[in-house]
Amino acid sequence: MMKKQLICILMLMPLMATAFTGNAEIGDLKYNIVTKGKTAEVIGLAYGKKPTEIVIPETIEYEGVICNVISICDYAFDEKDWISSVTIPKSVKEIGYRAFAYCI
Repeated sequence: MMKKQLICILMLMPLMATAFTGNAEIGDLKYNIVTKGKTAEVIGLAYGKKPTEIVIPETIEYEGVICNVISICDYAFDEKDWISSVTIPKSVKEIGYRAFAYCI
């Protein structure tokens, strides 16, 4: 019985190691990424970045997993008054509350 449990755990370890849910910075943007669901949502600008033009990609790659960018979170760019343009791909299906509040 113990041998079967150990084999099952060892077989699942590669799957557990590749699954990720959390925040990551890629380029100018910070994302909440769920590699198991292959999705990502924009949560704001990467630390120290201050671009005037933002291009949100349709997909991002994180640890070898291609994730669809599906939303822009609440307050993602709130009070970032230096932003002059944002390009949003068709993959984004939801834009959160006040995501662009006080932007020009």
